[in-house]
Amino acid sequence: MIRTLATVAALAASLFVACIHDSYECEQDSDCDVGVAGRCEVDHRCTQYDASCTLTQRRYTEHSGGESQVCYLGQVTPPNACAAGQPPASPTDACGAKVCAALPTCCSAGWGESCVLEAQRSCDVTCDTRIAISAVHGSTTELWDLRYDGTSFAATALTGRTQVDWIAPAPGTSEPRLASFAGSDTLVIETSNDEVNVTVDPTLAYHDVSSVDLDRDQRDTIALEWQNAAANEQVEVMKLDTLTTRSFDTGVAFRGAWGDYDQDGYPDGASGTGAKYSVLVNVEDDAHDRSLDASITSSFNGSAKAGITSLRSLVWRDVDADTVLDLVAFGNSIRFHEGGTLLDDTPYLSIDCEPPEVLPGSDGCDMSLGNWVGTVVPTATGSIVYAGNTEARTFYRIVPDDDGTADIAPLAIPEGAGSAVAQAVLARDLDGDHVLDVVVIDSTLGVWVSLSSVDPTGTVFTYAHPIAPVNPSFSQVYVSVSVAP
Repeated sequence: MIRTLATVAALAASLFVACIHDSYECEQDSDCDVGVAGRCEVDHRCTQYDASCTLTQRRYTEHSGGESQVCYLGQVTPPNACAAGQPPASPTDACGAKVCAALPTCCSAGWGESCVLEAQRSCDVTCDTRIAISAVHGSTTELWDLRYDGTSFAATALTGRTQVDWIAPAPGTSEPRLASFAGSDTLVIETSNDEVNVTVDPTLAYHDVSSVDLDRDQRDTIALEWQNAAANEQVEVMKLDTLTTRSFDTGVAFRGAWGDYDQDGYPDGASGTGAKYSVLVNVEDDAHDRSLDASITSSFNGSAKAGITSLRSLVWRDVDADTVLDLVAFGNSIRFHEGGTLLDDTPYLSIDCEPPEVLPGSDGCDMSLGNWVGTVVPTATGSIVYAGNTEARTFYRIVPDDDGTADIAPLAIPEGAGSAVAQAVLARDLDGDHVLDVVVIDSTLGVWVSLSSVDPTGTVFTYAHPIAPVNPSFSQVYVSVSVAP
């Protein structure tokens, strides 16, 4: 009888232990009703707000298995190191470690365009190149999907769409997705073997679409920029898994780019309208949710030609090789803002006029002749800016210095087939030698390239491909780039 009672007691004890959830799994945020600002993560574990976790300010709760009480990092091994817009990389990943040694933000805030360029330089990755082109001719727009497979370009016209952008691969996959708008109320997201249609507000004029892990939750998140009939401009953040959205009144909604302003573990943005552009600082509200603060603003000087948008592009790059991203704005001038806590509305370097010079110049040069397109190419010691003046029909190689000066040299894009007016500039490793190449798209959608394997100096451009558009010439050409392994 004593042994029987002991056996019963042991069985009861084992059942009691089995009822304790040492590895509790959640399905939605409301399941995580412990601590402050409970959230259900993609691994079905609960986290809560904890300011002592420096990277994300979130910590796993009890009963999270081996992660219990561990700070939530939200890092992944990017399935495609050549595609921007993914969550930050894990420093334990071989490529992530190399990239994050040069740009720590790639392992803390997000895998942005600057991380992709560094990966193509530093990692053992070889990818194709995919360029989404939105070309404006008066009131009409032509859209093209331009691809380079390692040896040649091929272009496909995209009809029945307005505005086209590459966004990051869906979580757990490697192929980037092409996002565009069909009609006024449908966002189309497609890969080579799938298409998803998302209903959007038909009363809004949508512009850019980009992937960004704004909340650091590793969920499939995009940012859309729009303007309504009252000229209110906002950034709308959408979770594609639940189709839930929230909008932020930013006052700017054009040419959005995502980087890292303050190294706080959350990605920041930049966007503009007309001559004005703003840093969209990712901040925490009173409920510990994320919001965008657009109070850091700046504006181009000089006048813009009628019909030409003052702002052409915004670029996050480590211009001065100090491991911190800087912000560069191309438009009526080229303006450099120093990253980190020093970033404010005043650029530390501004370039304009024809021929271009560092402002303010002593000769009182005419700043009405400039409308600049370009990109920033990172190097081991700093960066090189390739910029075209669409008004003067010129093209330059600019090497900025950290003392507020710049070495500026003209480059020739040979005249021949197509026009020599640069309308878009981008950098990618086209030929797989881990040296970044430069691509220029002109006003007739002719494609010019400077391949490092052909010209290591990066100063010789060759006409590579005619796209053969319907319209003869374009006043504005915008590009969005991604790649697939």
